[in-house]
Amino acid sequence: MENRPAELWSVFDFLMRGHLGRYGTFRRTFEDPIVGGNRAAADRLGQRVRPFLLRRRKEEVARDLPEKVEMPPEWVELTEEQRALYVAIQEQDAQPLRESLARGTQVGLPTVLSVLTRLKQVCDHPALITGQTEPLGGRSEKFDLVLDRLDEILAREEQVVVFSHFLKTLDLIQAAIEEREVAWVRLDGSVPTDERQRRIDRFNDRGAQVALCSLRAVGHGVNLTAANHVVHVDRWWNPAVEDQATDRVHRIGQARTVFVHRILTVDTLEEKIAVLQERKRGLSDRIMGASAQGAMGWTREELLELLQPLE
Repeated sequence: MENRPAELWSVFDFLMRGHLGRYGTFRRTFEDPIVGGNRAAADRLGQRVRPFLLRRRKEEVARDLPEKVEMPPEWVELTEEQRALYVAIQEQDAQPLRESLARGTQVGLPTVLSVLTRLKQVCDHPALITGQTEPLGGRSEKFDLVLDRLDEILAREEQVVVFSHFLKTLDLIQAAIEEREVAWVRLDGSVPTDERQRRIDRFNDRGAQVALCSLRAVGHGVNLTAANHVVHVDRWWNPAVEDQATDRVHRIGQARTVFVHRILTVDTLEEKIAVLQERKRGLSDRIMGASAQGAMGWTREELLELLQPLE
């Protein structure tokens, strides 16, 4: 379950029709109260499905797995170029959406996500919006700090996996580390299966120091345990997806402590997403006893907050 309790209902409706009632009843009894923060409803649903869940946590299977250290997020500010782009998108695209939501008009999720995605791209690097890739440095504090962290890790002769869900962000980091003559591999959805494994093997054999990875393309079935650092350049809407990506490094076969780095931009959508995701953490834990966190479904008030202009 990644998004809403309704996903759990649909599974049980297929496997054990009637166990969680009709959807209308389920929504009134469980989904609406749970999304609204009612812990008692989450506990009741958990009790109802618990006898039918068979699941083992990673720490139960791999008791000797080294520690995973979630480093405190590092916060940076927008540059003037980023701020100008961010404000322009807010005024031209986000503000009309806010006005529609405030009036109670139904707004499609793809429309909202399109605007939110561009705001997130600005936070990574202005080149994702303008297409101007030169110069790379000095235009995004986040981008510059990511490179600084990579330099520090590589100076200790350690390996690192860098995750982003924007291929253009990976392009920019790739260009920057090529200038530094750093060996790298890249894993994204365009890499054929056989070539994908060759790249994984090359990285794990220390033939490359940096693995540049698309967040969604390597969520499952990838072993990158040669690394002991993970850098998340940007936030995904659901922290469970980030956790799955991190676990490409923190998994059976890992012999060292894994350090997880996140670099976020203050007073932007990224800060608001962090707050919203923290607010939603624990939903699946309470229902399923699982480590997957959070829900992508947003209330109207949460959407208004996400689209709130910079102050």
